[in-house]
Amino acid sequence: MMRKRARAFLVGLTSLVLVVAGPVSTILADGQNHSSQGQTGSHGTHFPAPFMIGITAFVIKEVKDCATGAVIPPEKLTAEFVFKDGSQPPFPFNQLEKIILKAEGYQNREITQFMTIQIGFGVFVLTFIAPLEAGICLLPSAR
Repeated sequence: MMRKRARAFLVGLTSLVLVVAGPVSTILADGQNHSSQGQTGSHGTHFPAPFMIGITAFVIKEVKDCATGAVIPPEKLTAEFVFKDGSQPPFPFNQLEKIILKAEGYQNREITQFMTIQIGFGVFVLTFIAPLEAGICLLPSAR
């Protein structure tokens, strides 16, 4: 009985590690700003946040083109995390000032209100941040 539980725990842990590891992402740091490339996740787009304490990623269901309603592919999106002046990495959640969503051909969109989402896996808990506002879209830039 104990072996079955241990095996089930290890299989679950392995699955968790595989899900969290995912594809390699580009993280760029510039002072108080850190950028993360969008990735396709099981529930939308996620932007890894390894520079934050206790936060796995910024997640958003989808980002649309405000003019056409078409979904912008996650790979074309970048999230720039902007932290309060004087804060030092790794950054706690309360130091996050805003996230700027960017995509080539679109105007930047600032997000300043967030909620946290926690998902438990036995003794492990993953914490994500998401915009408080639903239906995020980007305006096409003037050409």
